[in-house]
Amino acid sequence: MYDTYTLPLLSGEKEIGYLQIARLNNILPLIGSAVLTSFLVMIPLVWILGLMVGRWGTRMVLLPLEKLVSYVERLDIDRLPEKIIIPEDIEEEVAVIGRSFNKLLQRARAAIKKQKEVAENISHELKTPLTRVSTALQVMERDPSKIDKAELREMTREIVTLGEQVDALLDFASNKVETSSTWELAPFVKELRSLIPNEIRLTVRVPDSMQITGQQPQLRIVMNNLVTNAVRHNVPGGYIRIVAHETKLGWKIEVENTTSTPVQPRHALARMWRGRHSRGHGLGLTIAQEICDKLGILLKYENPEPGLVRVSLMSQGKNVEA
Repeated sequence: MYDTYTLPLLSGEKEIGYLQIARLNNILPLIGSAVLTSFLVMIPLVWILGLMVGRWGTRMVLLPLEKLVSYVERLDIDRLPEKIIIPEDIEEEVAVIGRSFNKLLQRARAAIKKQKEVAENISHELKTPLTRVSTALQVMERDPSKIDKAELREMTREIVTLGEQVDALLDFASNKVETSSTWELAPFVKELRSLIPNEIRLTVRVPDSMQITGQQPQLRIVMNNLVTNAVRHNVPGGYIRIVAHETKLGWKIEVENTTSTPVQPRHALARMWRGRHSRGHGLGLTIAQEICDKLGILLKYENPEPGLVRVSLMSQGKNVEA
């Protein structure tokens, strides 16, 4: 284990003693001990340095996320931005989160827009029948002797129909559509007569035996809106004509009326254009168009000649099933 060396000690020519030197010939334990000592000394230093570097690195990594969280907290739901800007030099892991958030913004804007449109549609459906019922009740309140049982029955029917239409709109907004059924058109068209005042001439050409296949609640809303629009935008001494007949693909219904404010076909069904430029046409046609698109029905708006508007509904043989 040790290498030993012996050297004589001389005084002149006389040996007076010996010097013996020993050297360790296995230095590995010594090196191990030195390394262990160094390691024990360095551990606290490395640990402290690692904490400092880790804290700084974590801070730099989380900084974009902190900015994103702060940005989201300041968002106003009524004024959602198109998207957040993602810097090109940002880490890909964080950029993925930013892009996902932009997709979430798009879906949120679409949902909010849909909610506003549903509210507008329901408001539109409520306004006309509630106005009629309110007017009739005011007349009865002023002169109770004018209360008419037939008129009360009509108001009751209006309120029941109103509830059905609101339910149908809510189902439509939530993508719930009833299964197609076959039903007679003539009785429903007869109900629509109550919407048309006496000063407007009405012509109806609907075969009594004609049956149509489709989602009845939604189609009733469409027809109700077409007739309501035809009345609202008519002229004194004008007319409304309702024509229906069967086709190779199913059926076709036309509502034609005189009007003083026709809208060009390319604009008639555009919600935003009418809201900004036209006071003569309400949301009725927009509701009708949205329902027809979903049910696979072709809705066509025409101005065959000045002062005339014709809206047609055509079955395309592919009504949507629930």
